[in-house]
Amino acid sequence: MENNISRRVYYLIKILLKGCSKMVEEKVINKKYLRMIDKELKMIPLTFDVVFKGVFSRNPNILKRFLISILDLKLDIKNTKIEILNNELLKENVKEYQKRVDILVVLNDTIFIDIELNRSNFEKVKLRNSMYCDKLYSMLLEMGDVTTKLKDICLYQLNLNTEDKSITYGEDIIVSYSLVTQDIFIKNKYTILKYLEFYRNLYYTKFDNLSEDEIWLASLTSRNFTELNKMLSHILTDKDKNKFMKETIRMSKLNFNLHEWEKEKMDELVRLESKRVDREEGKEENTLDIIKNMLKNNISLELIAKVTGKSIEEIEDIRKKLEIQEL
Repeated sequence: MENNISRRVYYLIKILLKGCSKMVEEKVINKKYLRMIDKELKMIPLTFDVVFKGVFSRNPNILKRFLISILDLKLDIKNTKIEILNNELLKENVKEYQKRVDILVVLNDTIFIDIELNRSNFEKVKLRNSMYCDKLYSMLLEMGDVTTKLKDICLYQLNLNTEDKSITYGEDIIVSYSLVTQDIFIKNKYTILKYLEFYRNLYYTKFDNLSEDEIWLASLTSRNFTELNKMLSHILTDKDKNKFMKETIRMSKLNFNLHEWEKEKMDELVRLESKRVDREEGKEENTLDIIKNMLKNNISLELIAKVTGKSIEEIEDIRKKLEIQEL
């Protein structure tokens, strides 16, 4: 009898603890918590490949809603089937700098969507991305799971540009068409380009008139958890929003010594500094050559100093070294 009571008490406590744990978990994503975590943890942007893949791949239903909205697909969200074919598909051409496809998705077995994040000016990578889109399109029939005819397959290459901040329009669409008739040559292959910073600016200037897809695109530019949560609250249910936020926070908590997205910034700074040093060193070398030539032509030290910006003492030292070299 005592064993039965003990067992019941044990299970009751276990149920209560589980309920408390669930309550705590549900209360985690609120404004107070987000303000606190923003002070303690820097949010890694959703425009960073690893975070984008991690958050959306672990939330396929949210990814499905995102794509249907962004691409304006006439599909019923609830009845649309989604499959993530490969979120780490390595491009084969070495000239493509080992860039990875961010996510390759198929909806209802016929709509293929290749999601790309472009950090560089799109004009610089337009040809590369267009050729890769063609390669993907031609490869679809070679994939074992695809048995439909090519004409029944629709391929979207969704390019999310994260860098071009001066663009005054939100999107561009690239298609193949006839120069004579102006007809679209392939009607089921599109490259859709979205400039994210444009939509961010739109969110903060014309929020009342924004559509769901425009808010989605603006949300990808969020600088912190509080901002992301606020944007998502306009387009997702609390349940889906909390899932999305928890995964974003989890990704930002990954224990890297130096996050890759920070490393990229660091590499860029080092590259720019190296260029600057090279320019300075080249400038210094040119100045030295000018001083030597002026000394050889017996121009006064005062005039050389005035022209080159060097002190008379520095020019005197150069003159002495030059005399030693000529001995």
